[in-house]
Amino acid sequence: MSVGKNPFSGTVSENYDRYIYPLNIEPFAQEMAQHLKLLAPERVLETAAGSGAATECLLSGLSCREYLMTDISEDMIAQARKRLSSRSYMSFAETDACQLPWQEPRFDTIVCLFGYMFFQDQLRALSEARRVLEPGGHLLMAVWDKFERCNLTEHFANLIAPDIGSEMPEFQKKAHACHSLDLLKSQLEQTGFTDIHIDVVTKASPASTPLDTAKAYICGTPLWFELQNKGINPEDEVRKITAQLEQQHGELITGFTRQALFVDATKPSG
Repeated sequence: MSVGKNPFSGTVSENYDRYIYPLNIEPFAQEMAQHLKLLAPERVLETAAGSGAATECLLSGLSCREYLMTDISEDMIAQARKRLSSRSYMSFAETDACQLPWQEPRFDTIVCLFGYMFFQDQLRALSEARRVLEPGGHLLMAVWDKFERCNLTEHFANLIAPDIGSEMPEFQKKAHACHSLDLLKSQLEQTGFTDIHIDVVTKASPASTPLDTAKAYICGTPLWFELQNKGINPEDEVRKITAQLEQQHGELITGFTRQALFVDATKPSG
């Protein structure tokens, strides 16, 4: 994953956990948990797993023997250890999904929740996933749909655009760059996956205060660093966007939705 060096480091990793996860990720983590549970996996690898907040949700109802959580960010892995290390079957590794360290097939399931969009070499990441999957193993992924189909993100971007001189932050351009079903299917086929199923999943965005919404998108994403690089004080921007959201929505922001693409693909048995 690459949006600059360690894009989820320092306070960004903490604010991701506190603000972005409940606002954007949690409803989809709950959906993915149901998909994962149906497979009844025994040995799971999660790539680009972040702080472990989504992992904790994915573990609900599982009785696996091994669950290895990986991320490229040392700070994210540190947070995940604090949250999940008491579980005997859990292990953690600071690992790039484009260069997995295992030589032989080891896992029956690989799950990646909203990380694929940021991989530097997506085809290599898929090839690596296939390599370490056992024959008949499943790859489960979720990626964001088009920008305008995640309309709270679009609404926020419209507010901040005059300040950053762009229609959307660079981070969000990457986040919504894998919305083509045809491209996803082609990439999976090219790297040897079969039985490919891609479903469109829509979830209501949880109600959120203007302050928490502004903090989510500014403090809990690499936009924090993007603003600093442009000479903009992120805390000042939080106050400005909060005031605009309060003027438009009052004390609570409701009525928005997000849309994602859920992928289930299989490594052939033969």
